[in-house]
Amino acid sequence: MAAQLLDQREKGYPAAIEANKLTPDDAERGLRIMRAIVALWRMALEPRDLPQPADYRDAFGATWEEMRDNAMRVAGGAWHRARRDPDDADLAAQAELAEALAWQHRDVCGSAGPHVWLAHEYEQWERRRWA
Repeated sequence: MAAQLLDQREKGYPAAIEANKLTPDDAERGLRIMRAIVALWRMALEPRDLPQPADYRDAFGATWEEMRDNAMRVAGGAWHRARRDPDDADLAAQAELAEALAWQHRDVCGSAGPHVWLAHEYEQWERRRWA
């Protein structure tokens, strides 16, 4: 889902800027954050440790909070589009995937870190335990 969202932004943002629907600064910020989300997920798929959430800006180019807030906005927009056309199964599926992505970036227990990080840490612990 993150890679698809990045692709949509890379393809759609130039036209949105041209149509004055998006400022160049907002487009660059949106691309930076989505690139960071994609990089985080690509790393999460590997059997190695992720950086601590406090180090996400240095590791990925965006803070955990920026990733979380952006993913939450994406999910809200996806659900808005899906509700406008309730018979479109693709829009409903995209909304569900966007919501799942946003949930993974939400914090666990207030400040323990995002779900994606905590789940990856647990998986790494299990790998080491059974190795």
